[in-house]
Amino acid sequence: MSAKLGNTLRTLACLSVSALVILALSVGTLAAEAPKVRVGYLALPHYLLTPYTAEKGYDAEYGIKIDALNFTNGPLMIAAMAAGSLDIGLMACVPVINTSASNPDSVYVLSVFEDTTSVMSVATSKGNIKKLEDLKGKKIAVPLGTGMHFFLEMALKKAGLTTKDVTLLHAEPADAMYVMLSGEVDATVPFGGYLFSFLEKGGWPFFWGYQLVETEPKVDVLVPDVIVVSKKFAEKYPERVVAFLAAYYKSVDDLKASPEA
Repeated sequence: MSAKLGNTLRTLACLSVSALVILALSVGTLAAEAPKVRVGYLALPHYLLTPYTAEKGYDAEYGIKIDALNFTNGPLMIAAMAAGSLDIGLMACVPVINTSASNPDSVYVLSVFEDTTSVMSVATSKGNIKKLEDLKGKKIAVPLGTGMHFFLEMALKKAGLTTKDVTLLHAEPADAMYVMLSGEVDATVPFGGYLFSFLEKGGWPFFWGYQLVETEPKVDVLVPDVIVVSKKFAEKYPERVVAFLAAYYKSVDDLKASPEA
């Protein structure tokens, strides 16, 4: 064997060993990474404990890594769970009720954590709409099958109306304000995260959720928020579900200790 060939073979052998070492180190690093839990949440203040939990590192304390994903409504989270791209979701109960009726074996309800009815509102930019009764015969934008849709039904009930007395147009929360301001509809139920932008554009709420229980006749149905998990994920990784709840409720303890902070 020539010296040149021998040097070439030794070089190739060294490169092969180096590659194997790098591969082994990479596999070891990947194996050491905390398992990811994909958690969906809405753009409302009390939902922000989800990214807060990750930012504080509480998830790491329980051996997981939270991937906090913002959604505009609950049905989109349910669809993501069905598609296998989301593990846990924080949403209003209405999409969960609808899912439980149509596909009862798809999700588990883990916890109830809030009630959002009081902070919901019905709003308009039309000067001739000043109370709920003025909505009769009008067109209203709302994301169908969501807590906002259910809240609208309760508000209409307060005025002796039903959805048969109005025309509903399905619109995602980010679009509802614009279709109303453009004149395509007369009113909407602004999603919490978009309310301030809505006010800046000239819209104004004329009915709030707290009025359902503070005036007569009362409407005693509330819209609680829930934490739900994909049944497939829960049954495959129950320890990750428990870890998420432990980390999340550590953030709840922070909120209770110092809500303003």
